[in-house]
Amino acid sequence: MQLTLKTPIEELIPKLIEFNNEEIIINLKPQLEYYKKIVYTDQDLPIAKMDRAKLNKFKETIENERKRIKKTYLMPYEKFENQVKEITALVDETAKIIDTQVKVFEDNKKVEKKQEIITFWSVNIGNLRELIPIEKVFSEQWLNTSYSLKKVQEDITNFIAKVKQDLDVISSLNFKQENYLKDFYLRTFDLALT
Repeated sequence: MQLTLKTPIEELIPKLIEFNNEEIIINLKPQLEYYKKIVYTDQDLPIAKMDRAKLNKFKETIENERKRIKKTYLMPYEKFENQVKEITALVDETAKIIDTQVKVFEDNKKVEKKQEIITFWSVNIGNLRELIPIEKVFSEQWLNTSYSLKKVQEDITNFIAKVKQDLDVISSLNFKQENYLKDFYLRTFDLALT
């Protein structure tokens, strides 16, 4: 299904709206020049207001005609636009129903993936289980469909290896405050800060 015009758009392009614009401009310019050159005094204030009202009335008459012509000129397009909007509203309504189902499916997949990540973490964290709960390092990015479970497992494996190596480095320094340093490290996971 596709939108197909019964008459090609090239044949529907209306002719230019022609009117006596040059004639109006030729007649209007001298009058406007006349008004531009007038210097009104305090006594002329009522005349100035009348002149301004005449100009505004003329402009309003022209503008009202422009609006009337525009409304008439656009009627066929506005009818077409409303018909298209009716169709797209029907499509949007149905797409929202499908979208709801897709979101439920995606949410279920995220729950399953999160459980797989937690299981992998539990199996691999070893003796660090009490020191590092998964919530401390869990990344919402891991749940994205574009982020594979294999990549998540690599991230976790690399993280655990780094933590074990860093803790071994701290132990090898034989500081009296080793436990304090380890606790501080386990808050930041940055050996350089320790």
